[in-house]
Amino acid sequence: MRKRQRFIGRSKPVGKYRSTLEKRFADLLDEQLKTGEIVRWRYEPQRFRLTDKDKLTTYTPDFSVMLPLGNKIFYEVKGFWTAKSRIKTKLFADQYWEYLVIGVQWKKKQWVYEDFSA
Repeated sequence: MRKRQRFIGRSKPVGKYRSTLEKRFADLLDEQLKTGEIVRWRYEPQRFRLTDKDKLTTYTPDFSVMLPLGNKIFYEVKGFWTAKSRIKTKLFADQYWEYLVIGVQWKKKQWVYEDFSA
């Protein structure tokens, strides 16, 4: 009998998104766009340079969202947080303090938001 291979880590890509959670969050943003809560959104909009001690590191947020007043929010969508992903997100928020950086996690069938800008 052949063992079933288990997929560990990230869920399978869905279209242009790297995970089903990212696709689900994009659907939520589409709804907010229709209701006028947001003006526009983009998936993996740009790569930012981060310096972590002596190494040069980059960070690409999952989503950027433009609010009606012109404020920009970056979202990082996770099924679960690793220490590395939490550190990179916080480092990004600290270096690019002019932006609001929100971590989003799918927990118990709902979105849980965490402000990394604070």
